[in-house]
Amino acid sequence: MRIALCVAAMILMVLSGSACSSSSSAQGPRAVTETNLSLEGVGGPVVLGNGLILFEGFEEWATGYPPDIWVTDSALSAPELLLENALTSFNLVWQGQALVFVYPAADEFELWLTDGTVQGTRFVYAFEPGPLSFSMGSSPVVDGNRLLIFGYVVDYTGPQAVYLGSKLLSIDLE
Repeated sequence: MRIALCVAAMILMVLSGSACSSSSSAQGPRAVTETNLSLEGVGGPVVLGNGLILFEGFEEWATGYPPDIWVTDSALSAPELLLENALTSFNLVWQGQALVFVYPAADEFELWLTDGTVQGTRFVYAFEPGPLSFSMGSSPVVDGNRLLIFGYVVDYTGPQAVYLGSKLLSIDLE
């Protein structure tokens, strides 16, 4: 009961903005590092085990979708462009590498792996482009050394898209 009361008191102190401390002296504000980015529309951060952080961003919002992937370090150094027309939105990491989706053309997309460096970035799989293409139906998941993607095949050749069936892709990441 005493532990529950102590926890409840700490929650109330945090919610009320009071400083939490094991001593009687109040603590000052926490250190916050802030870096101004010359990018618009940033998001989709992925933290890698090597101290690098990937995120999506546009140099100019007007360039449209998809964004580019940028990399910075845990000290929030000036970000550098890593991959153009790519997404980190699924926050997937496999063996310290991020799985990213790259869009080299309007009707194409590819799977790449990166450790956040140009040298450590490699192509893994190209999805079939064209009018009978695979579309992701849900967020992909990593299972051991495989990436599982549930989706569907759609025919875009007519005036309206026609659903042709579901598909499960299992992509070997090694």
